[in-house]
Amino acid sequence: MLYSIRLRAYFETLTNMEDEFFDKQFEAIKQSINLVSYSISDFFYRQTDIDTFRNMFSTKKIFYNKHLMTDGGYTVSVDLLLITGKGIYLIEFLDPRLIVHGNYQNDKIAVHYSSSNQAEILNPLSKAFPAYQDIKKSLDIKDENLLKSVLVISDDSFAGNLDTLNDNQAIIKSRDIEEKFEELINKKKVSIDKETMDKYEKIIKKKIAG
Repeated sequence: MLYSIRLRAYFETLTNMEDEFFDKQFEAIKQSINLVSYSISDFFYRQTDIDTFRNMFSTKKIFYNKHLMTDGGYTVSVDLLLITGKGIYLIEFLDPRLIVHGNYQNDKIAVHYSSSNQAEILNPLSKAFPAYQDIKKSLDIKDENLLKSVLVISDDSFAGNLDTLNDNQAIIKSRDIEEKFEELINKKKVSIDKETMDKYEKIIKKKIAG
């Protein structure tokens, strides 16, 4: 358990230190952790996904696994937030093997972990999703096409009811990130200049809790 906590902290620190994290080779990072008795493959699957998203933009600001303080005094969690010249992308990850379905314009969707286990969860693609609402308000986003929502699922998961997605939403399997994310970018093309990106970055950094 102690190894797990240390590893996760190390991984999150490096991911948010963009230049240091992504300029290193995966093997070099593994060696620096020096925890040979602990399996770290799960962490590096996530790293690969993040790297794929990151490499699709020439200019970007990246925030990984952050808690943002809201005006109401509580926090909202963010798996991955990309501020880019082609829009702002709020990306959530669902790692377990599952089936997800429902109307993606609703506040909740259903997930099946097995034939007999079903649960309702907050819809991470919904405009009612706490992180979406807070980011939209904090950055004073008037054009909703600037803020897009993405749900990444594992390659052996399944998503139904994709016809209910709008042009600013996407559900993507890990193996399809580059292709499907490019499709999302091109559906509603937007542009954010560097000055505005820098302003957004400063606002988000001030909101980070802890």
